[in-house]
Amino acid sequence: MRDRQTSINILQGYPSILWDSYSIFASTSRALVSTLRLVQHNVTDSAVQVVLILLVEALRISIRNLRTHIIHTRNSGFGDRAVLKKIAYGYIARCSDLVSNIRNAEITLRGIDYRNAMFVREKLRGIEDDLEGLNHYIDLIIEELDSKENTA
Repeated sequence: MRDRQTSINILQGYPSILWDSYSIFASTSRALVSTLRLVQHNVTDSAVQVVLILLVEALRISIRNLRTHIIHTRNSGFGDRAVLKKIAYGYIARCSDLVSNIRNAEITLRGIDYRNAMFVREKLRGIEDDLEGLNHYIDLIIEELDSKENTA
């Protein structure tokens, strides 16, 4: 009985867990974009590079966390459609901004310091792979939400 009640409580709070996961992703991606802009001006500054490394790892973890919660919400069939829609479209906007800034940083850094540009590129490569993996689930959610709205 206690386990069942715990499960029910977790399910009732799940939309806020999903929203919190998205908020962490969005905040971390914004911080990484700001750091990428700093790196373009201070390529050899080791403090900026350390912050970049930490943010890259934090963002990769937040992407995986968000993916897990999105899959769980989708598979469970519960969750507020409005929250899912906000998260899906918010994710698309953050993803597009992030990828654009990653590309800009790579181009700028290649012209300034090729060795450090390759260091930064190596760190960012995994993020793009993680984003691609999550894009599939975001597309599925948008399709499902659109089909539910069309049938309603």
